[in-house]
Amino acid sequence: MKALNVTLTTILFLLLTQAVSATMQRPNTVRYKGEKFDILYYDPLQPILTARSINLGSLGLTDMDTGCWRGYLADFEVLDHKLYLLKIHSCSDSTKVVDLASLFPKEYKGGKVWAWWFTGNLNIGNRPKWISIWDKNYDNEIDLFIEQGKLTRLLAYDNSKTMPSKKFYEGKMALSAFYHSELPKDILEKISGNISFRIENSEEGRLFVSRFHENLPSEVQAAISKVTEKIKEWPIVFTKGKFKPIGETVFLKPPRNK
Repeated sequence: MKALNVTLTTILFLLLTQAVSATMQRPNTVRYKGEKFDILYYDPLQPILTARSINLGSLGLTDMDTGCWRGYLADFEVLDHKLYLLKIHSCSDSTKVVDLASLFPKEYKGGKVWAWWFTGNLNIGNRPKWISIWDKNYDNEIDLFIEQGKLTRLLAYDNSKTMPSKKFYEGKMALSAFYHSELPKDILEKISGNISFRIENSEEGRLFVSRFHENLPSEVQAAISKVTEKIKEWPIVFTKGKFKPIGETVFLKPPRNK
């Protein structure tokens, strides 16, 4: 029975992990110099919840869903070089809040709580652009370096050269179908088994094959590279002010009648 329980727990963990990775999570937020930013990765509230064994579900925040596995959202502010907690609220209803004065009776002052417990790098962003249905990029991105609740330094980035594409990530099957339709018949006949290759874009937006995963005849490689150049509207993405290649692995099968 113990082994069964361990197995079931492992399966549940894997399912939850897959769901989290498949669904974009609603972010916590922070106000900085009058602007509202999404906190892109970290949850600055979690360390104090863990340290004090605080269960927000017992305080009424029970609407956890696949887009909000934390079960809550937290709003912060950087003011006078300090990080403050302003609000903890429901994922679906911002008016359903936790009483901060009761939760932090010693730290609560002036309607907020100084987040002295947090040390780390907060990557934040606003003015988002959607790159695909699952992914967005932020034109305005900042790294806030926090030590024990105090802002020690920051780095700001301009990602405004990012250009999304409506046709990006139509699906691996659609991409494979495109190559099958564009490659000459004599080239397809030279493909004797399943093959795969990686395509990426340059900063100028030109697509190229960055890697062939199998040894292919030079004429097959050249034909695939030529077809790759026909793909249009691939996104150009900048993160932390630097170009980020956007790539995809293409899988091709030999013709069915082969």
